[in-house]
Formats: sequence, C-alpha cells, structure tokens
Amino acid sequence: MQFSRRVGKVSNINVLRCDDLSASCVVSLRNKVNRLMSRRHLNVVIDLLSAKKMDAAGIGILVEKLLRLRAQKGDIKLCRIRPEVSRMMERVGVGTLFETFQTKEEALESFREI
Repeated sequence: MQFSRRVGKVSNINVLRCDDLSASCVVSLRNKVNRLMSRRHLNVVIDLLSAKKMDAAGIGILVEKLLRLRAQKGDIKLCRIRPEVSRMMERVGVGTLFETFQTKEEALESFREI
C-alpha cells in the first residue's frame, strides 16, 4: 500500500493508494487510517486503480473505517475502481455505502461540497 498526503487547494484530505485489498494488505490500510484519525485527519480518498482483488477482510476494513470516520464527521471516498473490485463490492452489498468517482480530482473536489 502506498500513502500520500494531499496538501494544497483541498487541505486536510489524505489520499491512500491501495495496490491490494485482500487479507494480506488490509492491516496496513487499517493502521494508516487509524493514524490519520488519531491526528484528526478525517477525510480520506482511497485510490483503487491498482487494486485487482478484494476479499471479505478488505471489505470489512473499508466499511469499519467508513463508519468510524462518519461518526466523527469525516468520510472515505473511493476513486478509480476497477470493474472486478466494483462487482465484488456490489455482490456483498456494500457498493452503495461509498461515494465513488472516476478520478482522484473528482473525489478530492467532492469534499469541498460538504
């Protein structure tokens, strides 16, 4: 998993790029989001362009972090989702929980509308 902090026009939004959302990688995602939350960085964009697979553990962590961030008035938005990942999310019934965007810029811009 790669992590980058977005600074500039849309401040306090963090961008995480996930290469894999399976059991072997979700611990890293959970730890990164936990660190962000502890610093009150509550708006996160997850770029899923490189993620080719997702399993139940990955979905569980995403949903858990989404609910925790929303409880603190934050959010997770997903961008550049591959069709196979999108289908998996729809199959397990979590596709409508997340706002999704075609580009990272659209996801970042959506936080300005809040």
